[in-house]
Amino acid sequence: MGRFVLTDTGGGIYFSLLGDDGKELLHSQIYKTEMYCRSGIRSVRKNSQARVENLTVPVQDPCKCPKFEIYRDDEDVFRFRLRAKNGQLIAHSVRGFNEEEGCLRCILEIRRIAKKAQEDLRVLKASVQTAV
Repeated sequence: MGRFVLTDTGGGIYFSLLGDDGKELLHSQIYKTEMYCRSGIRSVRKNSQARVENLTVPVQDPCKCPKFEIYRDDEDVFRFRLRAKNGQLIAHSVRGFNEEEGCLRCILEIRRIAKKAQEDLRVLKASVQTAV
């Protein structure tokens, strides 16, 4: 079963959704408070079954929000973002995928686990990495 984890960056809090294998599937923007961050988790749960719109191909009739959007980033890899009904960005992929299929598999995993994923009650502190 997946789980949502909250992380305090020192300047705000973001959430991540971890898959059954513990790998990070998506994360959110940075929120000012834990309350707003947990509200973002509720939004992912609510919108996790949204349709998928592939922005890498010409779109005749764009999907209405809520929706997952698949796009290519500056490094030409596939990524996705999840938008709420009002169009606001809720969360986005943590990593890029070389193929669209990998991106779609990740979205399917999110759809499968988001509604029932456990939500950690504690907030983790972001680890600080120093250059050597």
